[in-house]
Amino acid sequence: MYLAFELLSKVPGLNFFKLLGTGAGAGFSLYPDFGTYSILCVWKDRSSADDFINKSDHSVLISKKALSREDYFLNPILSHGKWDGLNPFKGDNIPSVSYTHLTLPTSDLV
Repeated sequence: MYLAFELLSKVPGLNFFKLLGTGAGAGFSLYPDFGTYSILCVWKDRSSADDFINKSDHSVLISKKALSREDYFLNPILSHGKWDGLNPFKGDNIPSVSYTHLTLPTSDLV
């Protein structure tokens, strides 16, 4: 996931993103699950998100390696607080938000 940071920083139409890890076990845990990752993205528009998901080398490679992949598209209706000093979910033109959840096989973790 760390390697994705630089790549995602250059994606056209991607206004904001957060790489999210997950905890092992049932729910939140102090122990990380190195096989499950999530990315929260705020896109300029839906077509930018679709282009990245369906056409980018990075996204296609992840889809091929993953045991499962789920993409959710959301439209924020209420937002409070800031992430890294800004609130990516506010504005006159409410952006499209996608949440991707991946589970990778143990053999691909190395």
